[in-house]
Amino acid sequence: MVTPWVPQLPMIERATVMVNHGGSNSVMECLSRGKPMLCIPFLYDQPETARRVAASGMGLMLDNAQVSKDTCRTALLSLLDPVGPAARVAELAREMGDGAAATCDLLERLSAGAPIPAVTASR
Repeated sequence: MVTPWVPQLPMIERATVMVNHGGSNSVMECLSRGKPMLCIPFLYDQPETARRVAASGMGLMLDNAQVSKDTCRTALLSLLDPVGPAARVAELAREMGDGAAATCDLLERLSAGAPIPAVTASR
């Protein structure tokens, strides 16, 4: 089926792996749902974000010049390995929790005059 648009979040929920362009929104949505990614960046910040996805173990990156049926198949099959990127992104999603909800909670506390909590790096 070919369509000009699909609702991304419901599709990510149903997917095992997501192929995307390495945009920040797509990457964060995949991370928040524990889905590994095959990033094929095009422009702007996408190549750097895609490199970070690959370096963190959450997925793989293919350069546009590398894209073929065989390279995509090989990459997607490796992303299905339950002890590879799928496990890593699921672990990171658990660690991250609901970042949007945590941010809203913090903003509500700050707007009520609560002190700003100390932030420490976990790694």
